[in-house]
Amino acid sequence: MRSRSNSGVRLDAFARLVQETILCHQNPVTGLLPASEQQKDAWVRDNVYSILAVWGLGMAYRKNADRDEDKAKAYELEQSVVKLMQGLLQCMMRQVAKVEKFKHTQSTKDCLHAKYHTPTCATVVGDDQWGHLQVDATSLYLLVLAQMTASGLRIISNLDEVAFIQNLVFYIEAAYKVADYGMWERGDKTNQGIPELNGSSVGMAKNEKVGLLTGIVSCNCHSLLLGGGIVLFLMCVTVQVQEYREALEGILIRGKHGIKLVPELYAVPADKVEDEYRNPHSVDRMAAGQLPHMWGQSLYIVGSLLAEGFLAPGEIDPLNRRFSTGFKPDVVVQVSVVAESKEIRDLLRDYGIDVQTVSEVLPIRVMPARILSHIYKLNLTGRPYRHIGVLGTSKFYEIRNRTYTFTPQFIDQHHFYLALDNQMIVEMLRTELAYLSSLFQSVYLYLFLYLFRVQMANLSTFLTTSFHTKLSFMDADSDENFLDEDDDEEEDNEDTEHTFTPCGISLFTLFTLLTYIRENLRVDLHLPRDAQGNTDFAALVSHLQECPTLQDQADILYILYAMKGADWMVNISGQCGATVRSLLEELYIKAGASKEWGLIRYISGILKKRVEVLAEACTDLISHHKQLTVGLPPEPREKVITAPLPPEELNKLIFEASGQDISIAVLTQEIMVYLAMYVRSQPSLFGDMLRLRIGLIMQVMATELARSLHCSGDDGKVHLRPLESSTTSPAISIHELGHTGATKTERTGIRKLKSEIKQIASGSHSINSNVTSPRSTVIPPSTPSGILSPTGTGDSRLQWEERQGQWLRRRRLDGAINRVPMGFYQKVWKILQKCHGLSIAGYVLPSSTTREMTEGEIKFAVHVESVLNHVPQPEYRQLLVEAVMVLTLVADMEIPSIGGIIHIDRVVHMANDLFFQDQKSSGANEFFLEKDPATGICNFFYDSAPSGSYGTMTYLSKAVVTYVQDFLPSTSCLMQ
Repeated sequence: MRSRSNSGVRLDAFARLVQETILCHQNPVTGLLPASEQQKDAWVRDNVYSILAVWGLGMAYRKNADRDEDKAKAYELEQSVVKLMQGLLQCMMRQVAKVEKFKHTQSTKDCLHAKYHTPTCATVVGDDQWGHLQVDATSLYLLVLAQMTASGLRIISNLDEVAFIQNLVFYIEAAYKVADYGMWERGDKTNQGIPELNGSSVGMAKNEKVGLLTGIVSCNCHSLLLGGGIVLFLMCVTVQVQEYREALEGILIRGKHGIKLVPELYAVPADKVEDEYRNPHSVDRMAAGQLPHMWGQSLYIVGSLLAEGFLAPGEIDPLNRRFSTGFKPDVVVQVSVVAESKEIRDLLRDYGIDVQTVSEVLPIRVMPARILSHIYKLNLTGRPYRHIGVLGTSKFYEIRNRTYTFTPQFIDQHHFYLALDNQMIVEMLRTELAYLSSLFQSVYLYLFLYLFRVQMANLSTFLTTSFHTKLSFMDADSDENFLDEDDDEEEDNEDTEHTFTPCGISLFTLFTLLTYIRENLRVDLHLPRDAQGNTDFAALVSHLQECPTLQDQADILYILYAMKGADWMVNISGQCGATVRSLLEELYIKAGASKEWGLIRYISGILKKRVEVLAEACTDLISHHKQLTVGLPPEPREKVITAPLPPEELNKLIFEASGQDISIAVLTQEIMVYLAMYVRSQPSLFGDMLRLRIGLIMQVMATELARSLHCSGDDGKVHLRPLESSTTSPAISIHELGHTGATKTERTGIRKLKSEIKQIASGSHSINSNVTSPRSTVIPPSTPSGILSPTGTGDSRLQWEERQGQWLRRRRLDGAINRVPMGFYQKVWKILQKCHGLSIAGYVLPSSTTREMTEGEIKFAVHVESVLNHVPQPEYRQLLVEAVMVLTLVADMEIPSIGGIIHIDRVVHMANDLFFQDQKSSGANEFFLEKDPATGICNFFYDSAPSGSYGTMTYLSKAVVTYVQDFLPSTSCLMQ
């Protein structure tokens, strides 16, 4: 009888370890593994991690088999793996309806369950009784399924399962914008079941490189200070583990027969906790929790098999995902330009650009990206009909023995009018090309196809160097015929589409005053009546045919839309079967051709059109720790967006917040897209902003546009028109701020304030002393210009609007975009440690918050913002922020307490009163002493620079010291 080799003996030892710690718990019917002896349910994540050791051991046996018994053992282990993976698949396939629903709703109640009944594969808790939405668990299952299949296991057995797996890919497709409960199943760290974006979920779904994962952790986890769950899949790409392995070997628990067991955790014994508090790291941790911890044990076994040479990294990673972290060569993105018509081709040739038309590139067929959404259906509904990314369109597709390529979706005019803006298309083109370069991972080159409406090469030259995807499920026996149907549609629309004349819209053109739209597009409601006094719709339709202007036609169609509905048939001579909706769409095309941007937005609002990348834009902002609000303050009219939303739900929320003004809704979408582009390309500009209030941004933009046109009052607003950038240049700029909230040129004298506050607090200065102006009739130089006399009459208000107001506008803009100085939230946290709370606009931020959240936690910053956002006036909000920053100078002093609840509003009003008295004593007239009726703050105080003798910081410093002295305790005792 042949003796066992050393490797065979060692593998047998691993087999005993696997049997006693994992396989002995496997259900014989379903193949599932319970979480523990106490927890009999089967978690998806736990099962996948736990079976990895069995899979690895099976491959090790097959690789090192020296007897038939070893091959039989390998087969037995592999079938145990197949049985578990099929069991999990059956659990999920029983919830196929949820897969379909979640692709559209992304609701926590419509997702696959996280755990199942081990003996039956049934669900064990209700949809809302557990944190089921865990994208990382589903992603892990798909990733391991792919790896196991590539290693040779046959887990998927029929086409129904193939279709379901493909739809699971679409299920997790939007992982980067789905707030889930994460691998901890609790959501954010308050443990109240609040879902949030989790780095572990996004990373597992994307399975990208370490550099990307670092960004995911810092950008997505709002409350968890470290995306700890990310470690589990970083292990798959990390090779520097020897030091950790050696340390782990020394603390493993020895079980029966000397097998090594991995406990769930190590903890300080209950009777030693006080000793640990007194002397940290002095008490030895003891094993606690489950013993063994099943999937921890599994990962330990896999690591041991790798360390001892029984497995190679390529065997447990046949898809080579570990190489995604390696060096990548310089990227070449191939760009092919195709003219949509012969006229465009000839026009480009006049400028030396040789291109082909759509018909000349045959047999390659060019189609819009929206067709791809219809292709991926399989036996379920397939991919939801939404935006196709540039990676999906930058390749050739082989369908029914034909070669197809697709144009980028952002140039598709069928959906939203941003595709009419050449300047916007150029910016998107740059962004997408940079994106392709950064994510290049294939040995083939990506093909970027740009279809012109108005080192490149012809499409045929890229056939051999570009990436190809063969869609075999779309072979000739398929009953799908939408590809041919779309050809007809393109031919029908060709004449109409190429008549568009896209013109560049500057940023401020898009920010047309809302009042202009309302005034110019309002409907004359003197409607024709019939004999019974009802609206005569026949006469209205007749009038529609006679209208000379597009705007009048839009007004009439809006009446029909509101009173009869979008699908009401309109009897117009020469147009059979025309509906209100189709006529509005036709008018939309005409408005685009004639560059009527206000009318385009108006019709878009009527039809409730949505930017295709609206949800993606929202997610880009949120993933950079930016909350959004839509609508004008205060709440509940202003809607807050704290987590990514499905496209339909987000669009509905925007229209609800916009009320009856449909123009606000479309402008909101535009601004969201712009902000998302900027946060991707220049994230540093948004570093000191936590919540972007789009309603206030529109309000400030409207004010700035009116000011640049020298218009004031409601009468001036109706004369405003969409303006090109050369016509107007609104004075809005964004600078980097210092720690006080001032730019570098604004910090003159700020450094002295800290020492002055210390001197005032110590009694070396009189608190109520005022600095006397050297000139009794001239505004001090700390004001914006310092050249206007307060005794001026006549055109003083016009001069104010033209030459003053820059600091008022600056504070208004900063308040609208919720800008705060760097380190602001950390300073608020330190203030709360020395008082009982801060009161702002009647809402109290209690000091107890510091015991629940850390100073650098995003959730704390969000909590502070939620209090500040109760202030509807942006300029007043900024004064409150300045007052808090001055208060931090006092809190930095060696004072144990600075009072009870500090009312920041009272501090600002005290500073305003001091400023008012100084200006009055200097001889200022009533105009310069006028106060804002909403807040009671002097308008000129709003417009004062932060620094200088008459700056806001000077008066706020005096007010803070006065206020705090009233609350200083008689004895220096610590607050309880």
